[in-house]
Amino acid sequence: MSIPTKFIVAVVCFDHRIGPEVEFVYPPPEEHREDESWQDIKDILPLLALPSRHEAASDKTSSTCFFFHIPSKDQSVAVQSWKGVAYYDVIHPHAVHGLDDDTLAKFSRGAIQKSVVVVSKTPYQAYVKAKLEAMANQFFAQVPSFGDVGLVVELHDALSSMDFEALSWPQLH
Repeated sequence: MSIPTKFIVAVVCFDHRIGPEVEFVYPPPEEHREDESWQDIKDILPLLALPSRHEAASDKTSSTCFFFHIPSKDQSVAVQSWKGVAYYDVIHPHAVHGLDDDTLAKFSRGAIQKSVVVVSKTPYQAYVKAKLEAMANQFFAQVPSFGDVGLVVELHDALSSMDFEALSWPQLH
């Protein structure tokens, strides 16, 4: 059985002026122009990648990890839907060095809300979640110089090179 291993990794941020937006996506959007499945998810992804305040508050911590699902728009063909895992965190804007006034205006409510997101068609989201949590902890720990997406690219490369068929069932679930 062939397991789909296409992954898209993104950083989504909540801009208080315009709402949720994708800040970074890997592979780059130019590589997805002809991909209808990417076209299906690119507009809805920012809305699904950030939890509501109620969901975030119920965890009682600033960070949380959650799953979501994006069904295919084309119901006439048997297309696998996208499955997503998001790691969400809240950062105080004054903890981030070097933010200009325009950037601070994006976070006027006293919090930078970001998620690192992995979307794929692989059915093994528990495994993806474990990898995402490890990387996201490092990503959000780099707060003073926020914006280094090298870790996000490394996560994509690690997931894309994984031989899921070689892993045992308990490792995947």
